[in-house]
Amino acid sequence: MLLKTRSGLLESLLRQWGYAVARVTSGEHAVAVCLHNPVEAVVIDQSALAEVEHWSLAQSLKMVRSDVSVIVLLHGPVPKGEPPQAVDCMVSASNTQQLLRALKKCVQRAKAAKQLD
Repeated sequence: MLLKTRSGLLESLLRQWGYAVARVTSGEHAVAVCLHNPVEAVVIDQSALAEVEHWSLAQSLKMVRSDVSVIVLLHGPVPKGEPPQAVDCMVSASNTQQLLRALKKCVQRAKAAKQLD
């Protein structure tokens, strides 16, 4: 699922790479899609992660689907260290190969977790 990405190119690339893509325009819509659909990963543009009353979108997504991977696209350098709470990975919006690697890792982790259930 893509949330508030600035480029239709990213959606096109993800589809070419074999990913099913749902495009949403708000945090509320993203949470609803995660609640009612089998979503393995959410790619969020950093501008959509503004915290409201100390609660982030990433945390809300994890509350409705604890196994979803949250990947944040940054429009600047990727900081070193651990990502913020409930965010699994941060990647540069300009580095599509880094995003592809992160998605593959997230999908593999989700499939492994399902096999354990």
